[in-house]
Amino acid sequence: MTSQRQWDVIIVGARVAGAGLAIRFARSGRSVLVFDRSPLGSDTLSSHVLAGYAMAQLDSLGLLDDIEATDAPRLPIMRLDFDADTVTITLQNQLGYVYSIRRTILDPILVKHALAAGAVVRHKTTLRELLFDEGRVIGVRLETDEGLGEEHRAPLVIGADGRHSAVGAAVRTESYEAVETPSCAMFAYFEGATTATDQSEGLHFASGERADTIMGPSDGRLLCALLVVPVNEFESLRTRDATAIEARLRSIPAAAARLANAQRVSKWRHAGVREVDGRFRRSYGPGWALVGDAGHKAHPAAGMGIGDALRAGDLLRGAVEKAWKAGLETDVYLPEYQQQRDNEFREPYYQSFRLASINPLNNGGIANFTPRPATNTTAGGDT
Repeated sequence: MTSQRQWDVIIVGARVAGAGLAIRFARSGRSVLVFDRSPLGSDTLSSHVLAGYAMAQLDSLGLLDDIEATDAPRLPIMRLDFDADTVTITLQNQLGYVYSIRRTILDPILVKHALAAGAVVRHKTTLRELLFDEGRVIGVRLETDEGLGEEHRAPLVIGADGRHSAVGAAVRTESYEAVETPSCAMFAYFEGATTATDQSEGLHFASGERADTIMGPSDGRLLCALLVVPVNEFESLRTRDATAIEARLRSIPAAAARLANAQRVSKWRHAGVREVDGRFRRSYGPGWALVGDAGHKAHPAAGMGIGDALRAGDLLRGAVEKAWKAGLETDVYLPEYQQQRDNEFREPYYQSFRLASINPLNNGGIANFTPRPATNTTAGGDT
């Protein structure tokens, strides 16, 4: 066992929530260790759309140039096909467009900036246990990919390790406002798809017989197509081969048209009940905090996950820095972090599950579609 020096912050998880938070803390002059059990650039189950808070947060972090440098197209509109209606809406945020980026591209961009800010980032490194002293988390015991054990200590250990958070399990945090999903989803990438309209690339939501799809042009000249079906159908469909799943996607008329000349170039990724049920979690305690999906998880149908993870990290960092600058204990303002997060996220959290119902726009039309505006999303400056 090798002893390591004290850190200001240890972050478990080096994807969007963890790497984004590491950038902010490191730019504030804090010593940061962030680690992840997965290799850098590995894929993960995720929504792709940089909606809601995402574009503003990436802008505040100075990452937009890197995003623009990918070959992902700007997406200024969303086309909605439901019942007999087709509606095109302009996406409302400070830039007038969003992106759909694969996580194999987005995550390394965040890690690059975390390293440039001075954070120490490790991959293929596993949390073995949290270290406690009289009920307070004081550090971590981890294992490297070479099998070496290490101990690291910090006044704050943050779980940014996703929906099945090991940190959350270790501190036995509880959930609240849990919501059962009305649907599950699966997605794949296609090459050679047509555009959503004759005028411009855009996001595309379309309904079919007891199924919906969300399609977004992504980097690599690929279209990411999400198939949303009722829970009971999902459990049956996931056991069938890829051809059957693709046929179900193409049963949605708008998807069939858009994918007419397209070829699937990836496996299907499945998001079952365990992945898409919703909840808030108590996200702070003595020496620890949770951020991203570890602390709050809406339904991916709304595409808010990346933005919410970045925004929650901004709120958490602000609460911790507020305490440290006042010479107070790290934990003092963490209840304020959770309260502000819940206040901002609660309404869109429930809206995500309304959107996740099958054919949510049918029979109610556009009046039922109230996308979350990207207001009050600009992060505070780094210090």
